[in-house]
Amino acid sequence: MSSEENSPEMRLFSPTGVRLYLTAPERDRFLKAANDESPVKRMVCIIPAAAPGGVGPGLSSGTD
Repeated sequence: MSSEENSPEMRLFSPTGVRLYLTAPERDRFLKAANDESPVKRMVCIIPAAAPGGVGPGLSSGTD
């Protein structure tokens, strides 16, 4: 990793221009869809969403 990738400041977009965080409507749809999953999968979705910063870079789709 380059030092540019370890930037200490918060940012909304990755160095390649990919948005890192969900919008409020996207987050709401994500959590609503989580209700259709098994309890374990639902927990994996809801806990990060409740954390400070919400659903963001840690839950990358791997498409960037």
